Amino acid sequence: MSLSHQTDLRKVRDALAAAALIGLLACGESEGAPHDTVQTVWITEAQHQFGDAPEQDVFFIVPYVRSDLTGDGVLVLDGGTATVSAWSPDGVLRFTVGGQGQGPGEFVSAQDLFVESNGSFWVKEGIGSRFTHYGADGTLLGTARGVDAALGYQGFGVILAWPHDGGYLGFPEVYAGAEAGRVGLPPVDRQPLLRVRRSDSGQWEQPEPLLWMDVSNRMHVMELADGSPLYGRQWFGDADRVVFEPDAAVLMRVKGEPGTVELLETSVAGDTVWHRHLRLEPRKLTARMIEEEVDERVAALAPDLTAPEDPMRVSRGQLREMYTEALYTPEYLPAAERHVLASSGEVWIKTTERSDTLRAYYAVRRDGVDEPPRRVLLPESLMVHDATDTHVWGIWRDSMDRPHVVGRRLVRKDE
Repeated sequence: MSLSHQTDLRKVRDALAAAALIGLLACGESEGAPHDTVQTVWITEAQHQFGDAPEQDVFFIVPYVRSDLTGDGVLVLDGGTATVSAWSPDGVLRFTVGGQGQGPGEFVSAQDLFVESNGSFWVKEGIGSRFTHYGADGTLLGTARGVDAALGYQGFGVILAWPHDGGYLGFPEVYAGAEAGRVGLPPVDRQPLLRVRRSDSGQWEQPEPLLWMDVSNRMHVMELADGSPLYGRQWFGDADRVVFEPDAAVLMRVKGEPGTVELLETSVAGDTVWHRHLRLEPRKLTARMIEEEVDERVAALAPDLTAPEDPMRVSRGQLREMYTEALYTPEYLPAAERHVLASSGEVWIKTTERSDTLRAYYAVRRDGVDEPPRRVLLPESLMVHDATDTHVWGIWRDSMDRPHVVGRRLVRKDE
């Protein structure tokens, strides 16, 4: 249902929270804005929100949202039900496709969704084993085979992104033990972005590295009581991150000078499309931040690792010590946590600047024009998946942990 009828009190509360974060970032621990740019500040208003449609046998378990600019709506890929559903902005279901299975139009493991400019869309399965193409109205257009056992790079499998003119971008599938250096080899701290092609006979050619990513400080490895490892991610890690579209990969680097963010886009042909640096105000990692992180992770791990019936159990104090010992704690926080390639033609960067309720994002144009980015303050509870020129789309989970699709209208703060 539409939320456009929200009360003025809700809008005032959102505006006050935005003003509080602006004040915090202007004069508190972090100034937030880039040193060398002046950009507009945007906030958002609640407008659209809807959940699944049980009466039509459509359920959200692990939803991922992308806007459909041609159809003035959104598409929702749900990995839990292996379906894609098309919706109007106010939550009217238009059609569904997919379902569990191996036949045409069915998915074994639906993992990712890409919407073309003409409204047609692709669904990626697994690590890129198969790609299914649908028309804007949900008509099945065909499938493209992807990775198989014959494709590898230096002893590892390969994870493929979207097909484009017979080529793919991807990267090696380095398993946790190898990355952590627990298989008799040094830890893996560099990982290539690969270009992959098939020969005229249909055989895989040798993957070609296009550039190298620094993935050090990505993995948290905690030694258990029996010496076995427990793998997770470093919450303050500064490893390079990459996201894909057909014929494009956008790499984000946050290593280097504190507060810096570097963006680099490359194509399947190996060409650098554009390159951009942002300089944000450095933010120190405080003892309180570390303590809060340790408290949260120990609380999540304790039910399994401190159970009395487990012969390898540890005390809560031991668990805290083990987790803390393996935690990467740099002097400064990485300037950004993740990035999203939005339908607006921008890269949306989620920064580490936050208040109790709001998070600061930067929206950077991808056309190579070196103009100041938009600065957008969003509810901390919203997981951003996409953005258009007018709305931000993502997932919000209620108190029962049920996911809802949310669209918030972008509003310039000075308006």
